[in-house]
Amino acid sequence: MPSSLWKDFVNCPKRLKTLAPFLEKYLSKHKQGYIFDAALGIGCESIFLKMMGYKIISNEIDETLIQVATKSAKRQNIKLQITRLDWREISYPYKYNFFDGIFLLGNSLSCLNDINDINISLKNFYFSLKQGGTIIIDERNFPYIISHKNEILSGNFHYSGEYIYCGKSIKGIPIAISDKEIDFGYFQGIMFIGSLKMYPFKKGELKELLLEAGFKNVVEFSDFKPGYESRADFFIYIATK
Repeated sequence: MPSSLWKDFVNCPKRLKTLAPFLEKYLSKHKQGYIFDAALGIGCESIFLKMMGYKIISNEIDETLIQVATKSAKRQNIKLQITRLDWREISYPYKYNFFDGIFLLGNSLSCLNDINDINISLKNFYFSLKQGGTIIIDERNFPYIISHKNEILSGNFHYSGEYIYCGKSIKGIPIAISDKEIDFGYFQGIMFIGSLKMYPFKKGELKELLLEAGFKNVVEFSDFKPGYESRADFFIYIATK
C-alpha cells in the first residue's frame, strides 16, 4: 500500500480513543525519561505523547511515512526527534540502557518475516532499556486468522475496526494464509492497492520470545483489556527489564 494512504487506514483520532489512555497508564512512571517509539508510522502516538510532555525519540525507516508524520506534527506545533534505526542493528548511544520505555505498535514486529531477525530485534530492545524499563508491543490475532483460514479466504474476515487500524475507506484483509506467512491485501473500495507479508506468531509465541530475550513480568491484553480473548483484533504485551 502506498505510504501516503496509511493515514486513511489508521484513522489516528479513533485509534487514540483506546490507545492513548493505555499508553498514558503504563508509560506515566517513565515520563521524566526517554521513550522510544520504535515504529513511528504516521506519528499518532509520538505526537500525542509529545503533546502530553513526554520525551519521545521516534524511529522510522520509510521516508514517506516520516514526511506524513512530520507534517502532522508541524500542524500541531510539535517537533519530532526522528531516528532511522534498523531494529537489528541499534547503534550507540541508544544501544545500551538508554531508554526508560519502548513501544512497538501496529503489528510492526511481524513485518520482519524472519524469526531470527525478530529475536535479534527483541534482544536489542532489551539491551536498549534501562533496568526497570517498560516495553509495550502488539501483534494481530494470528491464531484466529490461521484457524479460520477457509472462512476468511471465502470473504468472511472478523475485524471490528475499533483498535489500531480504524479507518473505514481502506480495508486490510488476509489474501494468503499459511503457518509460516500471512499476506494482507489492502483495498480501497474494490480496488486493490497493495499487500504486506507478515510472520504469523503462534498462540503465546511472542510472549515466550519476550521472556527468552530477558524481559520479565509479561502481561497480556486483548484489545487493551487484561487477559486472553480468542476473538480479539490485537494482543498487546507489557513487560519489564
